[in-house]
Amino acid sequence: MRKIVIAPVIVALLALNVFAEKAWAEESALSVDQDLALGVGVDRQRTFKPTEGSTNSDLFGTAGGYIHPFVSLFETYSDNIYNTLDATKNDLITTISPGIALSYPGRKDIPGSTFATSNVSPGGLLATRKRVDYFQRTQSSLVYQADVEKYSENTQADQTHHRLEGLVQFNLKSGITLDFAGEYKKSTDSPSNAPSRSEFASRMVDFAAYADLGRKFTFALDASTFYVDYDLAINRLLDHKDRAYSASLHYKIGEYTSTSATYRISKVDYDLSDLTDKDIRDIGLGLNWDITAKSSGSLEAGYEVISEPNKGNNDSSDMTFRFLMAHKFSPRSSLNLSAARRINESTVVGSSTVLNHQGSAGYTQGFGPKFFVHLNLSYSEDSYDKPIVTTNGSVSRKDYTLLLSPSLDYKTKDWFVFSAIYSYANLNSNIDSYDFKTNTYILRLTAYL
Repeated sequence: MRKIVIAPVIVALLALNVFAEKAWAEESALSVDQDLALGVGVDRQRTFKPTEGSTNSDLFGTAGGYIHPFVSLFETYSDNIYNTLDATKNDLITTISPGIALSYPGRKDIPGSTFATSNVSPGGLLATRKRVDYFQRTQSSLVYQADVEKYSENTQADQTHHRLEGLVQFNLKSGITLDFAGEYKKSTDSPSNAPSRSEFASRMVDFAAYADLGRKFTFALDASTFYVDYDLAINRLLDHKDRAYSASLHYKIGEYTSTSATYRISKVDYDLSDLTDKDIRDIGLGLNWDITAKSSGSLEAGYEVISEPNKGNNDSSDMTFRFLMAHKFSPRSSLNLSAARRINESTVVGSSTVLNHQGSAGYTQGFGPKFFVHLNLSYSEDSYDKPIVTTNGSVSRKDYTLLLSPSLDYKTKDWFVFSAIYSYANLNSNIDSYDFKTNTYILRLTAYL
């Protein structure tokens, strides 16, 4: 049986990338969704961007398009690289992370960063993509980033992660917007105490269409396909293809507030085992607000019904919700809050779904134009739907995960940033063998043109 735990490098890279962006890119927290399902930070690669508002003359920009290369160097020390309770191993990891962002017509707030995928989220997307208005007749973007990890002692754990995402948007004169997005990601599940780590490749294609119905109403249709393929033969039971379809109606209450109603169907089709296939139907209501330049947020609540047609079981159902809020106290201080209750796919053989509760808070404080201090605190609870077989018999597994990540950014130049971060991860399970505590220390240098 394979363990599902937190990868200290994944957690640290995620936290550092997300925090660093918020410090000098002024990026809204509503476009960054950190998923703690199964204790894993799924959106580990986040595009590094220059300061919003700088001109194209500062970069390799032209009147027609925008080219933004960047590179980061990480030095990471972890006292428990495999996140185990016993026989822990420490190591020094060097990570080189090059990337490039392209957009046409040229703009720096690249729309590709408005969605995130997860191999444990039915349909792939963590949340239905929101409409982003860019006002040009067409808008396109392409972002590529790699993370090359090299371990000093445990070289069998070396990994190279890839992420390629793109978006094309067409705005028609009739008030209809056609939006195509895609992503390819080569990544890993969290490592176990085995030397090999569970690599997977995921591919997502999503099409959305929006139609304005007068000044107040907007109707949206969305269809997506998501594939997950694991490298190791032992994990091939987890390979699956998902399809998702949704229809939603949005109503603009006022200038800064809107509400929505959404109906969504997701089909999860596993390659080797029909018994884990499932159909998911959910209906939800949403509220979005952007009351002032300082405060914005969203709340989505829904009711989800899961059918497993090949098992002959009765349908199961549950309530879900997702809450995000961002508030700026001043130009240099901000608070971001998030909470969610969702049902995810399990990556443990014998279990089908995992009920996840999570909450997180992030605070940023700037000291002058160069120093930024960040504090991120996250908590997650995961309940598996089927008992896990252990040496003591079958046990209904529950995991409780705590993440604490303070960090410091120092912007030495407009094109060069130094960052330091400490990450503490603690997983406490009712099955003791899954427990662990991990301390991670990172130094990061980032340069961009």
